[in-house]
Amino acid sequence: MTDILLIYPPYSYPRKSPPLGLAYIASVLEKAGYSVKILDMSPIGMNRVGLEKEVCRIRPQIVGISSMTNQFHEVLTASRVIKYFNPRIPVVVGGPHASALPDGKQFNIV
Repeated sequence: MTDILLIYPPYSYPRKSPPLGLAYIASVLEKAGYSVKILDMSPIGMNRVGLEKEVCRIRPQIVGISSMTNQFHEVLTASRVIKYFNPRIPVVVGGPHASALPDGKQFNIV
């Protein structure tokens, strides 16, 4: 079991840097004693079905998702996968999109 799963959803832009923000967060969490997994979905060609399998396999206690605006649809999809697996898992959304639209109304996914 993994304490915290950090997800960077699929993106359409052909060149992308690794999700360093998630790596920084993972480093701090690991130093605090948590078990953390980062899942950067595009480089490994992971889709919704793959995400479902991975969530079932690692059984995270908390999920964090980072995204830019062009990934927002994928954030909703990933969040629904998590909540379908276990509706009690907290899903925290961050990154440029969430920072630009901090009122959170666009995240009504449940």
